[in-house]
Amino acid sequence: MRKLMPILGLLLLPASVCAQKFPPRQGMVMDEGEWRTPTATLALRDLRSSDVPKENARAAAVAVLRQTYSSHTQAVLAAFVDDLVELMRSEDRLLSHAAAMVLYSAGDTEDTGGIPYSGVAEVFIEVYESYEDRHSRKAKQALFDAFHTGGQEYVRALFEASERPPRCWQGPQGHIRDPDPPDPSNPCPPASTWCDAGLLLLDTAHGPDRAQYNARCVKRRI
Repeated sequence: MRKLMPILGLLLLPASVCAQKFPPRQGMVMDEGEWRTPTATLALRDLRSSDVPKENARAAAVAVLRQTYSSHTQAVLAAFVDDLVELMRSEDRLLSHAAAMVLYSAGDTEDTGGIPYSGVAEVFIEVYESYEDRHSRKAKQALFDAFHTGGQEYVRALFEASERPPRCWQGPQGHIRDPDPPDPSNPCPPASTWCDAGLLLLDTAHGPDRAQYNARCVKRRI
C-alpha cells in the first residue's frame, strides 16, 4: 500500500496544476494565491510575465478593456491602451503580437462578452503613423490591423493620396519590346504606400487592378 501512495500523488498532480493554471472564469487572474477579477495593473503584469500562459494574460487584458467584470474610468482605459501600444512597439515579437491581439479582440463587435472597446482602429492608425519607416514589417502589420478593425476609410484615403509607383524591376527578362518597361531604379518589391494600402484593397471597388498591382508591387520568381 505504501508503494501506491507516491504513484497516487503523481496521478493527482496534473489536476492540481491545471486548477492553478486555468482560471474558473475566462479573464480572471491569479493574485496572492487566489483567482481575482482583472485590473489594468494585474493584466499588464501577466502580459509581461513569462510564467503566465499568454492566452490567460490576453483574456485578462481583453476583460479589462471590455469591462467584462467591472467598469473603469476612461482615464484608466486610455492609460492601459498606452501601455499596450508600448508593448506592441516592443522588439519582443511574442509580446508585441499579444498586445495587438488584445486590442483586436477588445474591439470585436461580434464578441458577446462585455462592451466592445471603441476606437481600436484609431489606436492602430496612430501606431502605424508613429513609425518613421512606414514600410517596415511592424508598420504594415499595424496598417493591416487598422483596416480589419474599422479603419477601411483611412486605408482608402491613404491609397488614393499615394503616388502609384512605376513598374518595378525584376531583372533582365526580355523587355526590349515592352512599351512600358519597368524602371531598373525601382527594384521589386518597392517601398510604396500605394502598394501597402493597395494590398488591403485588392479585389474591392476602391483598390488597384490586380494586374497593375502585381506589376508594381510584387517580386515574382524569375
